[in-house]
Amino acid sequence: MSARTRSYWIAKAKLAGFVWFFGTGAGLMLGGYTTCHYAQTQITPRSVSVSGYTRANGTYVAPYSRRPPGAVRHDAPYELLSVLGGLVFVGGLTVSAYIVYILLTRSLVDLIPPNHEEIALGPPPQVEGLPTNSAVSNRDYYSCCICSASIPIGDIYWFAGRARSPSVKRHCAACKEKLTLQARVSLAEYEKRLAAIREQYRRKYPLLDRND
Repeated sequence: MSARTRSYWIAKAKLAGFVWFFGTGAGLMLGGYTTCHYAQTQITPRSVSVSGYTRANGTYVAPYSRRPPGAVRHDAPYELLSVLGGLVFVGGLTVSAYIVYILLTRSLVDLIPPNHEEIALGPPPQVEGLPTNSAVSNRDYYSCCICSASIPIGDIYWFAGRARSPSVKRHCAACKEKLTLQARVSLAEYEKRLAAIREQYRRKYPLLDRND
């Protein structure tokens, strides 16, 4: 086995929690087997021999062995313990088999957990009401909704949405540039934070970019 292949399987085992799950399963199997074996040694053996006989209806019963009187009451808790030990053994076997199945069938990328910091960061910031549309002022009473500066007839103003909407907010060129700059700064800060989060994630999982 090459060093590359060995490192690949070691990485998969770590991401899948193979040591913990397989160790837990093996421990349950050992505990279940020990409990079941102990309970079986405490159950009273069938030491009483019964000779063959014929019932009243003519049925012949062959000779057999049975437990001595009082053994049923004595053995009841141990029989229950034996069943519980068997269930624990099966549970441990299931856990061990499941983690081996995961290790053999899942790819390395499937085992890498999602980047929770990137998920928490969310989508890029969207500026509500950013004035991206322009029109020429044809009224002498238009003014900027931010600085209240008048917009003379013939000057260009900026707005978001429809120009003829009664609730349209008009912006002068200076305020429009200021809002656009703020939006760009906000987006740049978001992209910088996102790049840092992804770089940290790749350093934590250096095999992320592999196509195995």
